[in-house]
Amino acid sequence: MVLDRAAGMSVEGTTLFQAMPTGVALVLELPGDDFRAVHLRTKDERLAKADLTLPGGDLAIFVVEAERSFNDSRGSGPLTILFECDGVASEVTKGDFIEFGNTRARLVDLVRWSGFTYVRSPGMPAVFTGFALVLTACGLLIFPSGVARLGTHDGSAVARVWLNRGSAVMASDWQRWNDEDAEVEAASPAGPTPRNQEDRS
Repeated sequence: MVLDRAAGMSVEGTTLFQAMPTGVALVLELPGDDFRAVHLRTKDERLAKADLTLPGGDLAIFVVEAERSFNDSRGSGPLTILFECDGVASEVTKGDFIEFGNTRARLVDLVRWSGFTYVRSPGMPAVFTGFALVLTACGLLIFPSGVARLGTHDGSAVARVWLNRGSAVMASDWQRWNDEDAEVEAASPAGPTPRNQEDRS
């Protein structure tokens, strides 16, 4: 199976993406058929290392060194695995047993590891539906609510406004805030003539 990092892979509503961090891991078998994977962090293109605490509290270090880069298209080549505990380092290979704190462990395999992230958002369709409704409502703004014409009459400024909607609100606001006399006419929405207001100040 190939997983594209950018496209991801969808499984039953969950989308999986491969994360950028990758490396090598050691698979250990402990007594009682207990398997553990030790993830090593890549220090450079040929060296990976992991510090861990063993059962019993001792500290140990695993080091893996490759002949070529871990990401070389030809392969990394032979790998050298070192296990260091109490200042003593020893080389181990697959199948070897090591003293793992107060127990013993067998090195089963050396594999690659990679991080993964996942996204599961069942509510996203509703979010995008909300965006679509908002954009649709914004489309109504291209239709003007009215037309205004400015001029003068008897030396006074005159504004003639034809409103498609909201004439009653405008008339109410005008009368509330205008300190001078004004002639205001709000046409009936059902009337055959254009709805208009003639305001003089």
